[in-house]
Formats: sequence, C-alpha cells, structure tokens
Amino acid sequence: MIRTLLIVAVFALPFACGPAFAQDEPQQVVARVKLNSPNNKEQPVFAEAGDILMVVSLKDDVALVQSPEGRRANVRRQDVVELSRSKPLYDQLIKEDPRNGGLYASRAMVYSLLEDRQQVIADLNIAIRLGLKTPSLWINRGAAYATLGEFDKAIADYSAAIKAGYKHPSAYVNRAVAQLAKGEAKLASDDLTLALKEDPKNEFALMQRGVAYQRQQQWDRAIADFTAVFQLDDQNIEAISSRGFTHYLKGDGKSAVADFTTAIKINPKSALAYNNRGFNRQTIAQYQEAIADFDKAIELEPKYALAYQNKAWLLATCPDDNIRDGKTAIQAAMKAGELREWKAVTDIKSLAAAYAEVGDFDKAVQWQKKAIEMIENEEAKSGEQELLKLYQNKAPFRFSPPAGE
Repeated sequence: MIRTLLIVAVFALPFACGPAFAQDEPQQVVARVKLNSPNNKEQPVFAEAGDILMVVSLKDDVALVQSPEGRRANVRRQDVVELSRSKPLYDQLIKEDPRNGGLYASRAMVYSLLEDRQQVIADLNIAIRLGLKTPSLWINRGAAYATLGEFDKAIADYSAAIKAGYKHPSAYVNRAVAQLAKGEAKLASDDLTLALKEDPKNEFALMQRGVAYQRQQQWDRAIADFTAVFQLDDQNIEAISSRGFTHYLKGDGKSAVADFTTAIKINPKSALAYNNRGFNRQTIAQYQEAIADFDKAIELEPKYALAYQNKAWLLATCPDDNIRDGKTAIQAAMKAGELREWKAVTDIKSLAAAYAEVGDFDKAVQWQKKAIEMIENEEAKSGEQELLKLYQNKAPFRFSPPAGE
C-alpha cells in the first residue's frame, strides 16, 4: 500500500574527494619569474616561473614561501601571484613553452579553482600526452570526471593511479565514491576497507563504507561504521542520522527514535531530525508523539512539504481512532501538494486517504486515480489499485499497527 517517505541527511557525496588539488587556499602562489636563492650555491635557483609555492608568512612587501621540496626563501610579493589569479601567467608561459607538460598540469589546478572541469580535463589530457606520469594527474582528472558525473572514466583514472603505485587511502576512497554513484556497493566497500587499513580513523571513509554496507543491506556493519564515526565526533549529526536511518531499514524503530533524538540534541533546530523521529515514532505506535514531531518540523520549516505529507497520512490512516482527524489531514495534504506543485505521488495519495477518512469517497477515488496515473512501475501501481478498490467500496484505509500493539 502507501508508505510515507523518510528523508535523512546526505549519506554519500556525489563527487570525489581527497588530495586532488589543494583547493582555493590563499597561501598558494605562483612564481611570476625565475626566483633565485643567492645564498645557496648548490641550488641557486629556488623556483622557475610557473612553480607553485606555499606562503609561510607575509611582511610588508616580502613573502616567505616554501617549495614542494620544503625549501624556503624570502621573495618580493610582486614576483608571485595567487594561484586563483594565475591563469593569464600560465597562458603566457604555455605560449612560450607549449611542450612543457608541467605547465598544463599547473593550469589545470587553476581551472579547478574556477570550477571549469572540462578545461581541467583538457589540460591534464595534454600533460599526460606530453609524457607526465605522476599518479596525481590521474587522481585529479578522475576527480574532474566524477564531478561531471562521468564515473566510468573517473574509476579508470583512479585505477590507473593505483596501478602506477599511488597507494594513498584517498585514491581508494575516491574510487569508492565513484563506485557508489554507479551502484557498485560491494566494490566500494572493498576499496574503503583498503583505505581504512591505512587510515582507520578516516571519518569520511567510515561514513562512505557505512553507506556501501547499507546499500548491501548489511545493516549491522553499516551501524558499526556510523557508530565509529560518532565515537570519533559526537557532534556529527550525519553519522547519528545515518545510523538512525539504518535502524529504520533494519526494522528497529525504537533505536531509530533514540538516534534521531540524539540528532535533535545536537541541532534542536533541525526540522529534518524532527520529521524523521516522527516517522519512526509512528512505526512503534507513538502516534501522538509523532504528530507533535511533524508539527515541530513544520514550525521550524513552514514550507517542509514532507512533514505536512507525513502528518496527513498519519491523521488519515492511523489505526487509533483517537488520533485520526480527516479534516486536518486534508489541510495538511493540500499544503504538501501545493508546496510540491502536485508532483509528488505521496501527497496525492495522502489527500485521497484523507478524503476517504471524512467519507468523501468520490474525491478519494478521483485523487487515487490521479496518483495511479503518475506511477510507472507496474508492481507499485498494482498495490495502489487495491487502495482504489477500497475507496470505490466506500471504505477508508487503516495501516496495520506494529506487532504486539
């Protein structure tokens, strides 16, 4: 039959993460010209034009900078430019030396800061064609591909970096994120396990593996990973919410309620947490408390359509006669439908159920037919046909109370 929706905080990021590009840090600068180190006779050249340096400190017109090798030198501020503003410099340097793959790789970093992923890929393609074999090039190109949603190409690049000897945990994490985006949860959990062997307290990797286990319906393993994250950071609302959602999927509404209660303690203004706790309270027959949670979610976020829809469904179909309120259910379902422009099947189904509750079966049939028209899956449509028959027979719907109630 009908089920209200449970929406939880984001579980998986849709793009790659890791060391690919040290993004948007003002301390990163680029040498405009060759920078000499007159006090170092063995290495008189500190940096070539186009080299990326890290600013250690600034004083007046002098910057103390550090090279990737760890060498330091004082340079004039006019002789360096912030990485994010260095594209014209790289354009000129590439014009003068078009066979220098390192310049293309560095300009790709600038394009990444500018969020121009296509140009990132184009420059890294050239750098690789010119013979650069640094694994980070594949990592960076993979990150750009992943951000564009080209996950097969991203996975191929991360795999190439790993094959070339890049064993940093982030390579496995990045590949796992792309695998998750493709629905390959088992491959993702395997990669994340490899990453966690090297970095067992990596919260992001633990979260992502929890997601991967969740998608494989390995509830206990998912719960263990989300618990590990929360033990590392007891203010991580995503971790405790993800654990709560997994408890719900496992059929443990009581534990889910406890986790969303913790989420509310972390952020008392989280409408999402109140909605989710309300939904799970409904599953353990705490109906009045569920209504209170939906109302609190709406108070915190007056345009929260899902909370209105959850409230409408509970008021229309609850097996407890003391809870049902058809007129209020109609109002809540109408509000949910208006907020989502009548594009959500659940809003329409809730409105049909609400009309059935007040005995207006003509409208219940009318709205249930509209819901069925919106459903493409034949199996799901079959279930909704059963509801339609119920209303046609002038009977309202009641969901079954939890076992033992």
